[in-house]
Amino acid sequence: MRRVVLTTALAAGLALGWGLSAPAAAPRYDPQDEWHGLPEDEGREEVYYNCVACHSMGTIMQQRLSRRWWEITIERMTDEMGMPDPGEEELTVILDYLEKHFGADSPR
Repeated sequence: MRRVVLTTALAAGLALGWGLSAPAAAPRYDPQDEWHGLPEDEGREEVYYNCVACHSMGTIMQQRLSRRWWEITIERMTDEMGMPDPGEEELTVILDYLEKHFGADSPR
């Protein structure tokens, strides 16, 4: 009986919209899309062109790193893997984009 009451209350609450909303959908890798599913936003081109030379965008999009870990990853790519150094201004744009769309707190 208790389960029925709780289930009914939950269903009623959802129907009434008690401030609950569906979580934002995470971007999904789409190789058929020109940008492979990267969300449109400032920094998309920079991320795409700096990463796609060596990685599938799916590899990038599955990560959920903090801004600092994205920065460490990019430092490693430039120091050890031959990625061209994006420079301070472009790095900031890239990190802003990655943190917003693929950061530790972004939707999965």
